Amino acid sequence: IIWRKVPTLEAYLKQGLRDKDTKLIIELKPKKDSLLEKATAKAVVDLVKKHRMESQVEYISFSLHLCKQLAQLQHKSPVAFLAYKSEALAPSELHKLGISGFDYHYGILLKNTQWINEAKALGMTSNCWTVNDVDTIIKLAGLGVDFVTTNEPVMAKKALKDI
Repeated sequence: IIWRKVPTLEAYLKQGLRDKDTKLIIELKPKKDSLLEKATAKAVVDLVKKHRMESQVEYISFSLHLCKQLAQLQHKSPVAFLAYKSEALAPSELHKLGISGFDYHYGILLKNTQWINEAKALGMTSNCWTVNDVDTIIKLAGLGVDFVTTNEPVMAKKALKDI
């Protein structure tokens, strides 16, 4: 067994400080109760503020409660709600909660393509995950999605360069 040291959030932030042009994404995992989610959100936001990295960090979570907490605690860092299938909310619903974007499974956006334009009109970001085939990446880019998460970044970059 090869043991590897898992970096702390603070180590991740300090590494990110080495290149201010690198956007750091912090995903907060859902917790067992709302009090723990509230404490977690506060601790993470406080650490980001301690390092003055609000403009370099973005937050994502599958927990709508965590996203709302993050949006309330700070206003300089974007917060995007992650969802798969029935948990997805329309951009207008997220916007009312102070959440600045969504990060949905690509299948959701292919079924609700109007959400991409709705998000743009509200000044929100749209991201989809995890897209690993050229045709779907090109289709979503054509629909105007802001970001695509992929396990094939070289292929995606080449595909998007060619369109």
